[in-house]
Formats: sequence, C-alpha cells, structure tokens
Amino acid sequence: MVVVIFVTMGYSFTVGTANLTPRESYEVLLGQLFPDHFPEYPPNYIFIMMNLRAPRVLVGALVGAILGIGGCIMQSILKNPLATPYTLGVSSGAAVGASIYFIFGISIFGGHAGLISNAFFFSLLPVCAMMFVLLRRTVSAVTLVLSGVAFSYVFSSANSIMQYFGDDSAVAQVVFWTIGDLTSSDMWMVPVLFVGLVAYLAITWYLGKDMDIMRMGDDTAASLGINVNLVRGLALVVACFMTALAVACAGPIGFVCLLAPHICRRLVGSELRWLVPTAACFGSILLLVSDMIAKTVLAPQMLPVGAVTALIGAPIMVYMLYSKRGMRS
Repeated sequence: MVVVIFVTMGYSFTVGTANLTPRESYEVLLGQLFPDHFPEYPPNYIFIMMNLRAPRVLVGALVGAILGIGGCIMQSILKNPLATPYTLGVSSGAAVGASIYFIFGISIFGGHAGLISNAFFFSLLPVCAMMFVLLRRTVSAVTLVLSGVAFSYVFSSANSIMQYFGDDSAVAQVVFWTIGDLTSSDMWMVPVLFVGLVAYLAITWYLGKDMDIMRMGDDTAASLGINVNLVRGLALVVACFMTALAVACAGPIGFVCLLAPHICRRLVGSELRWLVPTAACFGSILLLVSDMIAKTVLAPQMLPVGAVTALIGAPIMVYMLYSKRGMRS
C-alpha cells in the first residue's frame, strides 16, 4: 500500500488542467530541490507545480491517512460500525466556523488563515464539552454517540439560520466548502499535517492494546486493570483533534473515515496495531484517486473531491453490506 501511495502521488503530480508534460512536471519539482541539475522553467510553470499541484497532492495524501485512522479509533472505542469523528459533531462544528467566516466575515486571523482557524476551533467545541463531562463521570459509548448526534443537529440548525440571512455568493462558498475540497491546500499545511500524523500513529499504537481489550466490554477491561474512562477520553480527544485539523485544511471530506476501516478490517482483521496503519494507507489512496478523478472527469472544470469520495465510497459500502460475508456479519 505504501508503494501504491507513492505511485499514485507520482502520477497525480502530472494531472491537471495546465498543459505540462509529465517530464516537465517532474523537472520543475526536482529543480526546486536540485537547481543546478535541471533546466530552468518559466515562473508560471513553477507556480503551477509548487502552489497548485504539489500542495494538493501532499495534503490529500496526509488528510486521507488522518481520516482513515480516525474512523478506526471511533469504531473501536464506541463499538459502533457507523461511528466516525464526524459522528461527534466535528464536521458540523467546522461548518459553523466556516459560515461565520464567509457570511459575517468574522475570524480570529485575516485571510485564508481566518477560515482555517474558525473551522478548527469550532470543530473542537463538542469535544471540549464531552471531555468536561468525561472528567467528572463515567459515560457509556452510546451516550457519547447520542450527544454527538445532538451537537450535530444544533450546529446544523445554526448553520442553516446563518445561511438564511447570508447573500447568495457567501452561501455558495459555504456550501462548496462543506462538500470538502483540496483546492485551498497550501504547502505550509504539509509539515503540520505530517508531524500530526506521526504523533497520531504513535499514540494510537500505544493505546491500541487497551482499545482492543475494551471491545470486549468496559467491565472486562476494568477487571484487567485498564482505566477505561482515561483511555476512551484520550483516544476521543486525539482522534477528534486530528480530524479537526484535517477538516480545517480540506473541509469535511466524507466517506473516507467510514469506508477505509471496513475494507481494511477484511484485509488484516480488527487488531488495531495492524488495522490503523492499513486504514491510513487505504484512506490516503482513496483520497488521492478521488482527487485525480475530480481533476480530470470534467476538465478543465474541477469537481469537489468530497463529492467524488461519496460517489466512489457509497457503492462500495453497499456492495460490502450485501455481499455474503457482509450479510453474515
């Protein structure tokens, strides 16, 4: 899967609306690293590769991996095959932050950083509320899911009210952002997402054994010496924090965090030390392939990649559910 990721990224660098040959695309990229060994190209070629294509591909690979891991953690911790970080209201909160930015022009920072910061901070609001409760009492997985659904309804209602009073152009921007897209990817996001992904994998690997035991039930896990509330709370916070970071950078791209764990569970089983890295790789591949389809199917018009992931993921999910193995499970 790692090899497939790099092959897919390598091909995706050459896909776009500009008339650059694959050789020119690679020479522009490598020329930024080794300027003395490759020919110089016009500034517009460099801009296309370094400001449009490269950030889009790299951010897509990292965001897909983060979403794949988030789905694994949520489905394991909450013992619910439909659970994702979006279930707890992360995406709905981010949409409220985006609406405040587009409709009212209110943000902590100026420019595009204001949109990212609004989406990030508002997506963490339901997580903070749940952590406030978890620190004071033991909460079941069902209660967490139901509270997440309640938060989602509250945020969706607030978002609808703001769109009702917004002008047409602002509402169109909100709608496009809530589908999820990689158009606004920037190179500064790459090191932030990469460092976060490495830390994410390390924390998940450390908590993996405890989370596997917790699937047998809270009472069984507690009898084996596991602090169930601490492990669940830490896993939820880390998963939601990283998902909030991914959503802030690329919007609430759907179906990756739901589909990747289910497919990879058939490949490597449910043990998290194998499932998490496999789902990260598959999520990355799924988002990269979807992005290439979004860039080429109606070229030069680009589709929002979040719509493409849903179009690809939904039929696969239905097939898995109605296959013989899916019916048995």
